Amino acid sequence: MSHQFPPTPRGRILLVEDDPDTARFIVAVLGARAGFDVEHVSSPGAALPRIGPERWDLVITDIEMPGLTGIELLEMLRRQAPALPVPCWPTGPPVTRSSSSP
Repeated sequence: MSHQFPPTPRGRILLVEDDPDTARFIVAVLGARAGFDVEHVSSPGAALPRIGPERWDLVITDIEMPGLTGIELLEMLRRQAPALPVPCWPTGPPVTRSSSSP
């Protein structure tokens, strides 16, 4: 199924970042200073439903997030939108996962 989107005057960026301070900084730099249309969601789960119905030029995601990680989001996005650029970076302390409770 192909979606037709009208051209946007600036690039649209979806930022996936669970830390509100980091998100505010990135939105300020890319939005106010660089002129991109930046929208922020705080989890990969909130990002996934927006990929198909909306047009994005770039998705930027944190790697270390509770629940679904940025790498897992990247893998899902590759299946949904293979040509969509998705840079990932670690911004916080590592999230440890354990299969057993202490």
